[in-house]
Order: sequence, then C-alpha cells, then structure tokens
Amino acid sequence: MGGEIWVTSEPGVGSTFSFTVCLKKQPKDDRVMSSPRSDLRGLRVLIVDDNETNRTILHKQVSSWGMRDSEAENAPQALRMLKAASMGPDGPYDLAILDMMMPEMDGLELAREIKADPALSATPLVMLTSMGQRGDGRKASEVGISAYLTKPVRQSELYNCLVMVLGSPIADETSADAAPGAPLITRHNLREVAVRPSGARVLVVEDNPVNQKVAVRMLEKLGYQARRSPPTAGRPSTRSPGPPTRRY
Repeated sequence: MGGEIWVTSEPGVGSTFSFTVCLKKQPKDDRVMSSPRSDLRGLRVLIVDDNETNRTILHKQVSSWGMRDSEAENAPQALRMLKAASMGPDGPYDLAILDMMMPEMDGLELAREIKADPALSATPLVMLTSMGQRGDGRKASEVGISAYLTKPVRQSELYNCLVMVLGSPIADETSADAAPGAPLITRHNLREVAVRPSGARVLVVEDNPVNQKVAVRMLEKLGYQARRSPPTAGRPSTRSPGPPTRRY
C-alpha cells in the first residue's frame, strides 16, 4: 500500500507500533452517511392502543431502553395528550406508536388528524397492526407514517425500527417528519437496512486463503462490501501450518 511499518520497544516499558500509508484525498463534496441513533434514553413516546395488554407490553419494551412513555386507550385521548404536550414545558412527544385497529377512529384516521395539525405534524408515527391488508402500507405512507409493522413485533425489531425512524442524534429536527409518500419502513425492508449500518467497504488483508474466505463471508452477512487483498508473488505465507502431530 506504499507505506512503512516499524516498532520501538523498551523492556519493562512497552512497545509502540507505527505505520504510514498512502491514501487518496477525498472530494470535498463527499459526505459521510449519518449513523442512526443508538441511544433512545430520555425520549418521550406516546403509546396508543385500545388493548391494555398491548399497552403494557409496549411500555415494558420502551422503558427497558430508557424511554419515557405515556399511554392512551383511544384516538381522541391521544389527540388531547399530544396537543397538551406540544404546549407543555417539555415540548411535543418525540414519537407516537399507534395501533391500527381501534374503535371509533382507527390508526390511519388518527394519523391523518395528527399530520393535519401544524403543532403535531412533526411527530414521527409508527403504526402497528395485527390484521395487515393489501394497500394499508401504501395508505400509511401517503398519510405520512414513518413505519408500518405487523404484529407480533419482536423487541429487537421494534428497537431497530425506532432507531431508524428517529434517525441520527445530530440530524436536523425536521428530518424526522415523514412527508407523504416518503419511503416506509416495513418488516420486509427493516432487516435489510438494519444489517447495513454504514454501507462501508472493507478490505480484508490476510495471507491465509481460508481465513480470507471466512472473514469475507462474515462481513458480507453483516451487510458490508468485503474485498480480499490479492496475494503477493514471491512472498510465502509466514503463518504456522498448525501444531505438530503428536506421536505415541
């Protein structure tokens, strides 16, 4: 790679390894992809579900991540709580999790009411449904819902969903507001996106071909683009073939 490597060592003190490597200067307009939020502690979430058991389950899940949650058992109560929070000292909720099937006003109708109110429209919405029907995902995206998941939802799946919806902690505050027609997070694409945390390319430098293949396959499963370094001609491997065979 056009560089050098060296070491300075002193017995009883330690060793310092140093190296140089030649890298191309990156264009100024290249931007590093922002990392998704990994810490949900302290964020306020409103759980809206007419089923008490479902609310309890969600409460235990979000509270285990350090989130502060409130509960509403129907859409009208949820609207009152959202409006009260927007005018309160702590400001609006950071997120609302809505159940799809609710009496009087279902989750889609509630989402429309939220997005139609300028004081509430910036609140990211996650929709959970136990009876997903064809076209519901498209309707959810058109309303401005950020994620649409079918129950039962695993705790890790919900966590990844909230991390993606809330985005980067240094992102602009308005970026969490899903515009109508924006890409919808679903169970089908959640796993694919979640296993690609950075989309980075990784160069695997290893003189053992077997170790190369193992490392590349592991990285590919994690969603990275892995490439093996070509073998260097005239330089045999210095790796030991293994422990000697013991004879009896």
